[in-house]
Order: sequence, then C-alpha cells, then structure tokens
Amino acid sequence: MSFWVFIAIIVVCGPIAKAVAVRIRSGNSGNPAALGESRERLDEMEQRMEDTTARVAELEERLDFTERMLAQQKARQQLNR
Repeated sequence: MSFWVFIAIIVVCGPIAKAVAVRIRSGNSGNPAALGESRERLDEMEQRMEDTTARVAELEERLDFTERMLAQQKARQQLNR
C-alpha cells in the first residue's frame, strides 16, 4: 500500500472515527432515527473513501508515467552529448 493511499485512508477515516466517538459519548445509540442517520453518514463516508482511494491510485499511475518520461528524456539528452 503506498504512502498516498495510507494518507487518503487517514483523511477519510478520521471523520468516521470522530462521528462514532461523538455518537457513543452522546448516548444516542438507542435512537432509531439517530442510527439511521449515522448509517447514512457512514455509507457516504465509505463511498468517499473508495472514490479517494481510486483517485489516489490514478494519480500514482500518472506520476509513475511522468517519472518514466522524464527519465527517458534525461537518458536521451545524455546520449546526445
């Protein structure tokens, strides 16, 4: 797992953990409406995490490609000297 995926997971999971802690402290765990709202928020955050993970993976691929192109360009320049 790459560094950026790890950072994305922390960014997304942080608010989830905070929301769960607030729910536990507030004692609303027995309220069905609160549980439904929490579940909706959790589902939304999970979707955001999946989207962010996919985006980070795409950015990693682009960075790898750019690094390869720069390395090839540098190699060509050294051959021409």
